Amino acid sequence: MAKGNDGNYFQHSIELAIACRLMEMSPDGRLHIALTHGMTPYEPCDDDQPRSQSGRLNDSLAAAAEPSVSGEAVRVKAYRATKASRVCYPNSGELLAAILDWDRLSGAITETCPTKCQELNSGLCAGI
Repeated sequence: MAKGNDGNYFQHSIELAIACRLMEMSPDGRLHIALTHGMTPYEPCDDDQPRSQSGRLNDSLAAAAEPSVSGEAVRVKAYRATKASRVCYPNSGELLAAILDWDRLSGAITETCPTKCQELNSGLCAGI
C-alpha cells in the first residue's frame, strides 16, 4: 500500500493495469480480489503534500473531467466513471468496478476502523 496522493495514483495505476490483464486471462470473465488497504468507498485525498508533488494525480483527475480520448490510461477512464475528485476520491473497489463491473468481481476489502467498516458494508462497495 502506498499512502498519500502520489501513493493513491501509483497504487491505483498498478491495480487497474493488473486487474485488466488478469481479466483478459480469466476463463470465466471474473476476478476475485483481496484488498488489504481499505478506505470508505469515497474519501477526500490526503492534502499533506503540496499540489506540485501530486501533479500526476491532479493531471489524471483533470483528464477525467474531459471527454474520453483514444488511448487514454485505464486509470483516467476509471476516474471518469466514478466522478473522482480530490474531495471525493474512490477506493480500489470502486475503481475496479468502474472498469470491470461489480457482477464480475468477488472478494473483500480489509479495514480496521469500525466506522469505515460500517460504511463499506452499507456503501457502494457492498457488491464485492
